[in-house]
Amino acid sequence: MKSLLKSVGILMFAIVIVSTSSNVFAKDKNAEYFKEYQNIVEDMYKTMKSFPDSGNVDLDYLNEMIAHHEAAVNMSKNYLEYNKWTKEIKLIAQDIIANQSEDNKHMEAMIKEIQDKSVGDKDKESQYLLEYSDILSNMYGDLMNLKSTEKIDRDYLNALIIHHKGAVDMFDLIIKYSDNEDLKKMAEKEKQELSSEISKMDMILQKTKDFKTHDLK
Repeated sequence: MKSLLKSVGILMFAIVIVSTSSNVFAKDKNAEYFKEYQNIVEDMYKTMKSFPDSGNVDLDYLNEMIAHHEAAVNMSKNYLEYNKWTKEIKLIAQDIIANQSEDNKHMEAMIKEIQDKSVGDKDKESQYLLEYSDILSNMYGDLMNLKSTEKIDRDYLNALIIHHKGAVDMFDLIIKYSDNEDLKKMAEKEKQELSSEISKMDMILQKTKDFKTHDLK
């Protein structure tokens, strides 16, 4: 009997040790994920803030939005690096990487086209940049003020919603200031797509108050 009790005690002790080690490992991985997320946001902000004024709001916007898309791609790659368990969110991340990388190729082509026949308007650009600066600062502040929930799924979605809303504000801004109909149509299309994604992510967060799946692989 004593031997049995001793064996049970050893087993329970081993379970506690494994469980504790697993929790420490999970917290370390969450911390690594969140630190890299903040680095991505910092890099995005510095890049989006540092573009020289081109004199043309269309060129300004395209350069800024490419950097914005690159941040979404990097945020999604960071998510997939640390979490491969939640299928619904994994698909969102994979779609963002594919779609926004493709959108960037299209915008890079538009930059070359616009540069060849660019007509500057410094007064319009000054007004545009004032509003853009507010959008960028607000988005950056909201992204950096996010606190880790120690759930990578939830942290990724919360950050992506803020990031998408910043893009929607930028879409509205270029639609307001641009005379390029192709660019405005592209912004309208992306606005609809990202607004739909925001609604989808909100629904996932609402229906999954506490993610039951593993956060880490």
